[in-house]
Amino acid sequence: MTIRPADALAQAMIGEPNSRFRLPTPALILDEAALDANISRMAERTRGRVALRPHAKTHKCAWIARKQIAAGAVGICCAKIGEAEALSAAGVRGILLTSPVADPLMPKRLCDVAALDPGFACVVDHPDPVIVLNLEACRRGIRVNVLIDVDVGLGRTGVFRSTTRGRAGRARPSVRRADVGRRPGLRRSLAAHRRPPKALRRSQ
Repeated sequence: MTIRPADALAQAMIGEPNSRFRLPTPALILDEAALDANISRMAERTRGRVALRPHAKTHKCAWIARKQIAAGAVGICCAKIGEAEALSAAGVRGILLTSPVADPLMPKRLCDVAALDPGFACVVDHPDPVIVLNLEACRRGIRVNVLIDVDVGLGRTGVFRSTTRGRAGRARPSVRRADVGRRPGLRRSLAAHRRPPKALRRSQ
């Protein structure tokens, strides 16, 4: 295996006093002991209280994701499909894509991840993506876990009216609906859970 010159330089400086000041910048330096302590602390605070599913957008690293799962996390969240693709290809399982499906080309990529990770789940806030995703999943003979994204008052994404929620959550043969009231390891901010002001509702 060929070692890149930059890696060889970094390895040669491990354990050398003040070697960090000789690192070519920019350079990412990780204190693994501190990382492990933080992961353990978070796992202990949530153990027995809530299913922990950390968000990979904070590190975008399969090695760290595996550490979090080994410490007790039920899986990993991703904001973008590209992150889910990279992590699933690296062997990370239990991935939840937290951004609603909207791109017409997304169903194929979602099914690619679901084929690698049976525990993979995505969120929707409109019935149309569910129909397209179902067609692709049926064509490939797989099932995809789907959660309904609920707008808790932030006005960004998610269903608001109960009628829309019902249409988005209607069962499809190859789309497995999860219990909206118990999103595994995903917590939403409820600071603004009340209905938006009338002026905001009229503008939506």
